[in-house]
Amino acid sequence: MTSNKDNKSVEPKPEFMQIEDANDEFEKGFFRGPVFQKFTQNPIAFLAIGVTVVFLGKAVTGAGGQKDKQAANMNINRNLRNRVKAQGFAIAAIAGAYYMSVRAQKKEDERHGR
Repeated sequence: MTSNKDNKSVEPKPEFMQIEDANDEFEKGFFRGPVFQKFTQNPIAFLAIGVTVVFLGKAVTGAGGQKDKQAANMNINRNLRNRVKAQGFAIAAIAGAYYMSVRAQKKEDERHGR
């Protein structure tokens, strides 16, 4: 008895996945492949995203042990405000890295006369 997997024809990958397939990105692990590559390109964005997650986690779980309800609400609100600030910094870091990469590409194109 053959499995359904053996009889199934292999369909071509969608266009957006063909580049990754050509570069053998699917053979690498998730953290060794795209995550590590993005981290080396822009480590500040990963730091800012991590800080955002920490403040969100503190807002969700941090006020459980406080007896005073008003103090607990203030703690939640402070952590949520800090999360928004960290998220804004993360977006600015990602936008800044994109701008710098476009600018570097333009300089390289001008240098090669393209």
